[in-house]
Amino acid sequence: MIKYDCIFTYFNVLNDYLSGAEYELNSSYLRCYLSKHGIKTIQYINRCAINHEDYIRELNKLNTKNYVFYISEYNYYITKIVINSLKSEKPKRMIHIIGPSARYIAQYLFREVYFDVSVLKHDHLVLEQLLCGEKEPREINNIYYRNSKEVVLTEPREYEYSLDDLGLPYSEGFIPVEEITNVGMITSEGCFGNCVFCSYKSKHKTYITHEISNIIKELDYISEYISGKYLDIRFLDDCFSISSKRTLKLLKEMKKRKYNFRFWCCIRADILTDEILDYMEILNFKKIVIGLESSSPSVFGLIGKTQNLLTATQYIALVREKFIDAREKNINPILSINFGLPNELQHNAFETVDFIKDLKGEKDVSICFMTCFPGSRVFECSDEYNVVKAESPTKLPFRTYYKNYSMQKLFHYLYDSNVNRYMILQYIRDIKNSYIEMFTGMYTDINLRSAMSMIFIDQMNEDNLRFISKHIAVNGTVIQKIDQLQMCNEFYCDNRKMLKVRMQNFDDALRMAYQLNYYLPNQDYIKIANGNILIQHNSEYLRDIIKIPFKELNNPDEWKELLNEAQAFFEEHIIRVVGLERFNIHNVCRYAGNCKLNEIRYVKISQKSICTGCTGEEIGTIYDDYSVWLNKIKGRRNDVYSERKCDKCAMNKWCPKCLYLGSSGISSKMYCAFINQNKNLILFLRVIYQLQSSNLLSEYMDEQIIHAYISDEENYISKRYKVNDEICYIEFESDSYVLHLLDESCIKCEYEEGKLLKAIITGKTDEIKAGQMEKIFPWFLECGILRNNFCEKN
Repeated sequence: MIKYDCIFTYFNVLNDYLSGAEYELNSSYLRCYLSKHGIKTIQYINRCAINHEDYIRELNKLNTKNYVFYISEYNYYITKIVINSLKSEKPKRMIHIIGPSARYIAQYLFREVYFDVSVLKHDHLVLEQLLCGEKEPREINNIYYRNSKEVVLTEPREYEYSLDDLGLPYSEGFIPVEEITNVGMITSEGCFGNCVFCSYKSKHKTYITHEISNIIKELDYISEYISGKYLDIRFLDDCFSISSKRTLKLLKEMKKRKYNFRFWCCIRADILTDEILDYMEILNFKKIVIGLESSSPSVFGLIGKTQNLLTATQYIALVREKFIDAREKNINPILSINFGLPNELQHNAFETVDFIKDLKGEKDVSICFMTCFPGSRVFECSDEYNVVKAESPTKLPFRTYYKNYSMQKLFHYLYDSNVNRYMILQYIRDIKNSYIEMFTGMYTDINLRSAMSMIFIDQMNEDNLRFISKHIAVNGTVIQKIDQLQMCNEFYCDNRKMLKVRMQNFDDALRMAYQLNYYLPNQDYIKIANGNILIQHNSEYLRDIIKIPFKELNNPDEWKELLNEAQAFFEEHIIRVVGLERFNIHNVCRYAGNCKLNEIRYVKISQKSICTGCTGEEIGTIYDDYSVWLNKIKGRRNDVYSERKCDKCAMNKWCPKCLYLGSSGISSKMYCAFINQNKNLILFLRVIYQLQSSNLLSEYMDEQIIHAYISDEENYISKRYKVNDEICYIEFESDSYVLHLLDESCIKCEYEEGKLLKAIITGKTDEIKAGQMEKIFPWFLECGILRNNFCEKN
């Protein structure tokens, strides 16, 4: 096993979503520098963790005694759990923390997180000295180090260096080129602004850069291995246009290379020249983010964004001008807006929304709610700025509460103005889809193993929390029933993007998990009433309580209406988009899906018992391992298959083979008879649920009708080949898709392919022109649309 001097770890958490252990730009620069000094490092990568304990288990196995964790407010909670678990198992490990929250943690949370050294700035020089081991911590500048039960601050010291002194992460091999879209790159660090909400200013007091030639070297290297006009390269400079002269020189050099990329950057309107915009148009800069924050001069003038040469009114007018200029040059400008700024009042906030509407920028805006970060002026001097901040149940991130005006009214004004409507509707749709999957049993993701996407609990206590932490998926959801869903009027934000409301139950559970070092992801509170599931998702404010209609159909006699719809579908080949919620049927997987019980996606905790989410059958206790429950289900499955003689049934491949029928009052004999007599219903429901889960419908919300065609079992195109009877061909205006009804995949068809497939399925082969089939035939075979009947028979 290779021994590394140090392992870097960064957990990427964005808008409360944990995407995994990933590459991080700052860490890659540090690894470049350390490599030049003979220090061997590796970045820990894991985007496929099922449960958070996967991270701990894998990090434990890696051969090193030094760990470096990049830690921010957003990833503090998960990083703290991992650090404490690693340190508890092997106390002699050295844990170093870097990143924007390292100073605050060392000052105030050193009893919460078992780190050894917190690096405050000039990370590359500090880590080199720490890892070389030639100096004692007390001899190294710019750190807090643990000394017994206390932490000690060493002398601060400033150093001068350039980004070139650190290295070139891509061309030197510390970030794979295929990660460029996810990780981005920088050409400089630093900003002359002094915004009250910015926490970066305290770290970057100087402006440091790469030489133009080295930026081009990085871009050349990336272009050599990966290219394409739809590949995004994001320049993550604090301000890409901070030096207009330097920016122009870089753009001219980029133009000489004729890169085939799409570019993205953040800029200031007051240093964005017409010449720079001209070059950006030529170079395919598709997005430029222009910081406005507020269009109200009385608010803007107090946030420290403008230079002395411009008044607030002049700067706001300049933002408008540059926004229009960029749009005319086919560059997509994005306005960055902050609500809840110091001393902002209701009419000021509405004024900013109207500014966006006047520019027709409803789809070209990045909405933020001002959040207090340690190191920012609004955090350190909150009373002076009339800002209310509060520690969260997990200590970090801090919450910023809004007291100056009604944030609820602003949220509704944004929604009614179509500024945040699409984002909110898409987010709600994703939440609804996860619940529809849970209540219907029609899961589409079949990759999850040994962790639950949802856990339904009767109460939150230490035993249940221990179980949740061990078995919940990294972005799973814990669900509790509640008698009354309530929205309080205390609005806050802790991640800049999501407006939230204070909920005591939510906070109490999160506080308990934090204190016990347990992992608790999403928390939902639901109420089931009048054929609806009412959902409060996390503590997020989404305008209204989420409502999902659903049905309980426990007896085959109750399926008459749907049987009629299925028959109409096969006669008319039409699905009506409006009203699809009528297909939200509890445990419909019993008739239309592939039984997913052997994956145990969703369980209920009742007292100390673990029960299946679909039927409530007990399969073990909260003290058992996952394998115990799985073995019980596997044993049940073997018994059921044998009893029903499934292997000899003509409907074997279409039957969901439900394992637990007891709660439905249906006998195995009745169940088998229903499945055999109603194949059309089964196929129809499979199409419905695959359409709902594939997100195709979200693109066509204005569409009323979908045309869909399922092939007949005996649909041959020659003696040798027949059309796969497991597919459904669907059309939306000019777009068409193939749904695989068993493996639940979806493939988009080109126009010619779709037209030909429709002709084959509907038996109109006379419409097929000579030579047309030969051209598309290989694609049909590759996608499983056609099957070799000769091979099947033999």
